Amino acid sequence: MSGGSIWQIVTRAQLSEALPAIVAAITLNVISMIEYSAIAGTIGAGGIGYLAVVYGYQRFDNHIMIATIVVLIATIQLIQFIGDRLVAALRHHQETF
Repeated sequence: MSGGSIWQIVTRAQLSEALPAIVAAITLNVISMIEYSAIAGTIGAGGIGYLAVVYGYQRFDNHIMIATIVVLIATIQLIQFIGDRLVAALRHHQETF
């Protein structure tokens, strides 16, 4: 009999082929969770959205509101950048085999 065991097929073939898509999906989900957290915060659930609304918007403190938005944008851009780099590295790793 030739070939690999079921475990070898799953880990070395199927998982390695699916890994870039899995990393891309995790990246998208993390970004979506941050977005939903900020949205929930604007309606009173706490977090960074709450900070932006209560201390920035309701107290007319534009500096806090802008700082909160900049932090959110920077965080999302960093996560997207890291996720894209990981996916590119994993796809490049696939092409070398």
